[in-house]
Amino acid sequence: MSIVNIKCYIRAYNRRTPAINIENKKIRKFEHLKLNIFLFHKLQIDDNDRMILHLENIEVCKILEGSSTTQFLKSFIDWLTELFPNYTKICTILGQINFNNITVPDSSFIKVFPVGRYLSVFSYVDDVDKNVMQLNSTVVITK
Repeated sequence: MSIVNIKCYIRAYNRRTPAINIENKKIRKFEHLKLNIFLFHKLQIDDNDRMILHLENIEVCKILEGSSTTQFLKSFIDWLTELFPNYTKICTILGQINFNNITVPDSSFIKVFPVGRYLSVFSYVDDVDKNVMQLNSTVVITK
């Protein structure tokens, strides 16, 4: 693995807002880092997850250098950069990378998805390592 000692935990930022903290150590630089994004929606009818979004082989380092013309990807990277200011350096820096007290207020989301449970999978791969890192998260939208 190219990223080691991963710790992810949630703590109370204030009474109503959880804060996400991610700590990890990057042991090599990336040149051809690619991101695969999968989004699943849990159906109430049969309790199965249905894939509703699948983006594959997004070239992270090139996008961070400004080469993307896809508005969705630009907006997504801008959103990630707001949450993780160091994210733009993910391809070039080595060593400890910490993202502390990340909060996502409800107002920052566009309500495009109906109420339900969603599973997001972010899988990072490159030419050297087919499992750089994978982040899975479950979000429940209630209103």
